[in-house]
Amino acid sequence: MSTNLLSTSATTGFGGVVQEYLWNWENQQLRVAYETLGKGSPLLLLPSFSSVSTRLEVGELAKLLAPNFQVVAIDWPGFGESSRPSLNYRPEIYQHFLEDFVKAIFNTPITVVAAGHAASYVLQLAVQQAAFSKLYC
Repeated sequence: MSTNLLSTSATTGFGGVVQEYLWNWENQQLRVAYETLGKGSPLLLLPSFSSVSTRLEVGELAKLLAPNFQVVAIDWPGFGESSRPSLNYRPEIYQHFLEDFVKAIFNTPITVVAAGHAASYVLQLAVQQAAFSKLYC
């Protein structure tokens, strides 16, 4: 697994800056879209997993939180605007992705708001490391 950041200048989605995080899993590179809005303490918004999962699900919440936080919302690998390579998508992929993404994007403890099954990945990561200042699942 290796990671790289690729910035784009596009402004779409819910009004933030859309960027791509390049992440490798089992010798395949995945482009993971994420969007940042606001200034302040970092807050990661994680949408739930469903057949139509996208960061836009948390867009209205991101706009409400942006005056007080730097909100980052992701499209999970294989969902939304993120790439969908032919992989065996299993929980292990998402657990490793979340760990790598948090390490690459944030350099301070963060607050996390996670919907649905995304909360289990956050809780598992919280047990492994002290990356989060607050969790809301």
